[in-house]
Amino acid sequence: MRKTSQLLVEAEGQIAIFLEKNPKSLLLAILVSLLSWAGMILEYYLAAQFLALQMNGQQVAFAFVLSRLAFLAPLPGGLGVLEASQVFAMQSVGMPAAAGLALSLWMRARDVSIGLAGLMLGGWFLTRPSHSIQEDFK
Repeated sequence: MRKTSQLLVEAEGQIAIFLEKNPKSLLLAILVSLLSWAGMILEYYLAAQFLALQMNGQQVAFAFVLSRLAFLAPLPGGLGVLEASQVFAMQSVGMPAAAGLALSLWMRARDVSIGLAGLMLGGWFLTRPSHSIQEDFK
């Protein structure tokens, strides 16, 4: 326990020194984080529009934040909690529960398709001869 606390204090000290020397790094990290959140909220809004859900900015932000909070549940991938959060969010803003389920299924399908694309790309690189992989990155 003592080693862990000492390690944490040392790490925080190094972070403080780094940020004192490079304050622009912190600002850049904040900017990247804000841009990524804006992109995720825009994606959520576009998915809602695709499903013909008429939502204003506050409703989109509310439902999106609930979807992110679902992943804090101690379940792998927020299994079931994401769906419940979206049903609750849609009912809270006066929309049918099916809209929340449709949005959560859309998110799950997106995540699975991204995972499958990664697996296919990884499998494709693994089955190619090693010399051609090195040539790809030149």
